Amino acid sequence: MNNVNYEFRLRDRCIDAAATVFGVTPNVIKRGRRHREITLARHAIVYSLCEEARFSLVKVGKLMKRDHTSIMYARDKAEQRIAGASNDTPKALEKFALAIGACRREIKKALVAGETCSTCSGSGKVFYKGKRNGEET
Repeated sequence: MNNVNYEFRLRDRCIDAAATVFGVTPNVIKRGRRHREITLARHAIVYSLCEEARFSLVKVGKLMKRDHTSIMYARDKAEQRIAGASNDTPKALEKFALAIGACRREIKKALVAGETCSTCSGSGKVFYKGKRNGEET
């Protein structure tokens, strides 16, 4: 399996899951619009890909067509929301939490289905190991 295809499929599964939670189309999330709800959905996806799938900031940036510093900002904002240090409405935070949960489920489904990346070379490892955004396996 091609590693790039695996990563884009996982990204698309997370985008679809978050789009369903926020009631928008996946294309809206992929575009550069900066409406609050769309930004929240994008932040949930970025957080999930960084923290759950253990993709590097640069890799998530390429997948989301953003600079790695934008990905770092989105991840940090997501962590602030999770910690309760944000000005978002309770309804927005609920959707945000649901979107993270939906993305996590998609990532875990990939793990259970045994979708491996080509760089793991049949080791049974599905996702990247190492530090938060460290080296890839």
